Amino acid sequence: MSILENNTRKNEREHIKILYKNYIDAMNSYNISLRYRMYWQKDEDGCDKLMIQHLKTRKSESIGRRCGETERIKSDFYKSKIEIIKLLLNMEENVKNKKSPKGISPIEILYATLT
Repeated sequence: MSILENNTRKNEREHIKILYKNYIDAMNSYNISLRYRMYWQKDEDGCDKLMIQHLKTRKSESIGRRCGETERIKSDFYKSKIEIIKLLLNMEENVKNKKSPKGISPIEILYATLT
């Protein structure tokens, strides 16, 4: 194997490691954001307040009464979830479609690199 081929394989392995690390990081961000939901709830005065609930523990916390800022917070929360989903889908496709020049899947290369 020539030095050029060896360097190419090293670069490819590094690229695949980075691809997987980014995918795992995005998946962790998604899992964290999925643990919560936001919703409006009427308080004792009849005003809406923004609540955030941890889905596993079912603990809820009030963020504040309905106003422009809480509307923006809720909107940003769901926008970030959508962005993470899109990012994950894109990264998942990249991971699935990534092939080495010899047709070896990235999982095989990563496994061989780490063992």
